[in-house]
Amino acid sequence: MLLKANKGRVSYRRLSTVGFLLFLLLLAFWYYWLMKPFLFTKIDDVTLQWQKDSYAIVLLDGREDEEQVKMLESRLFPIIGVQYLSGKELELDRSPVAITFQGGNKKISILEGNDGQFYRPLLSSSLESGGKSFYILLSGDDIKGMLMERFFTFFEEPQTLLPQGVQERPDNQEGQLAQFIVSHLSNEQGGVFTNYRDDRPELADEARNHDILSESTGLLLEYALWTDDKALYRQQVNYVRKYLIGPYAIPSWKVKPDNREPAQSSALIDDIRIAAMLLKGAERWDDKRDFYLAKAILEGIYRYQLLEGRHWTPWFDWSGLSHNWSQWFEPVEPNGGIVVPVRYLQPAYLALIATVDSRYEPLVQPALDIIRQADLGNGLFMTDYSPERGPFQEQEAVNMINSMLAALHGAQVGYVSPKTASFLQKELQAGRIWAAYHRDQGDEPVAAADFRSPAVYALVAQYFLEIDEPQWAQVAVDHLLLYRVNDPNSIFYGGFGDPITGDCYSFDNLLALQALALVRQQK
Repeated sequence: MLLKANKGRVSYRRLSTVGFLLFLLLLAFWYYWLMKPFLFTKIDDVTLQWQKDSYAIVLLDGREDEEQVKMLESRLFPIIGVQYLSGKELELDRSPVAITFQGGNKKISILEGNDGQFYRPLLSSSLESGGKSFYILLSGDDIKGMLMERFFTFFEEPQTLLPQGVQERPDNQEGQLAQFIVSHLSNEQGGVFTNYRDDRPELADEARNHDILSESTGLLLEYALWTDDKALYRQQVNYVRKYLIGPYAIPSWKVKPDNREPAQSSALIDDIRIAAMLLKGAERWDDKRDFYLAKAILEGIYRYQLLEGRHWTPWFDWSGLSHNWSQWFEPVEPNGGIVVPVRYLQPAYLALIATVDSRYEPLVQPALDIIRQADLGNGLFMTDYSPERGPFQEQEAVNMINSMLAALHGAQVGYVSPKTASFLQKELQAGRIWAAYHRDQGDEPVAAADFRSPAVYALVAQYFLEIDEPQWAQVAVDHLLLYRVNDPNSIFYGGFGDPITGDCYSFDNLLALQALALVRQQK
């Protein structure tokens, strides 16, 4: 009996040992097959780690080990129930690394590839993690610090505020204009309405009411930098981040007054202006976040607003395209047409951009050449350009805003049309500059419109300052101020609008604000 009992104990011990070994084997299997990929898998010197807080979801595309990426895809994401677009849909030979951070209302992704680093908001709703998620830990304290600096810095909700210079000088004309813009032509987040009125017929490709334009934001960024107003600059940058930037890293050209329903297309002139101002602001106030945002926009411009990297397109339309980051690696082509307004080309800003993105350097001189070729030789500039036709002017009437923007952008890099200054001086001496002129006019100007625009006078003032004629800039501003509303009882007091019709446009008022500031700085 004792022998049998001992044999039973031996059998029990053997079974226990076998069970323990099986347990260890299962544990090892669990660890190496499942937990290790979760906790310690390294791809491109990046470690995936489990995070209890619902902070971020990260997927990395391996540059060298495609099978490892597929393993992560098959084991990791089905378990936590995350919808994920298959890594096989990406072109792995392009060496992308895609990382997406999701926290609170913020979704930011960084994409790193052969063409540099950039980030953009993610509009996809496919990253719901049910309270569990992943976060990224890059090796090295310096890299972690960089990551925190880029992505986890708090971005304040933009709010309306008066420009700093206006707060110091509230009673001058510039200050009264800025107060009107902030008080009556802006929403609570600092977006500027296109028009004071909000009852004009809606058109999909126009802005007539309380739509907020990327154009207005870009003009305010310029004004903030020209007047060294960090608070105003920061407000407008935050507005770009929160409301304008689209899924392809390019700003929407307009949003609704409640900052919703962004248009699913862009405007090249405003995209370039905003990116250039972000680069200037990043350098002036040493904020790398703005530099990376500029890089994101520049990546979008280059990919989607240039045909074959040479010919500009005036916009990019993403209305029929996917709104998730995988689209970034798919062969989406520019779709904005081939006829570009000459005024959209800004060689001075392109030259600035080329200092941080060398792909833009070959685009600077061609942009200037187009402006030079568009010069009609009678003070006016042709309005449109296509690769096949070059600069052209189909309509008999040349819009002066378009012409002056082309002249100004040329003057900013040293091209001064021989006839433009004398034409403008002659018209100022005659007491007016009309909104349009005949394209075939000779030495004597031939008006093609019977009305005038404050924006034209503001652009003329900027042009004269650019060519070092400050006395003529002051004359242009004097004419501009004739259209200012001087009645202190009017809601338009200090602004440029029509109290009878109620129309009052952001473009007139923001360009006037710029001109008043620039002329003031000359005194």
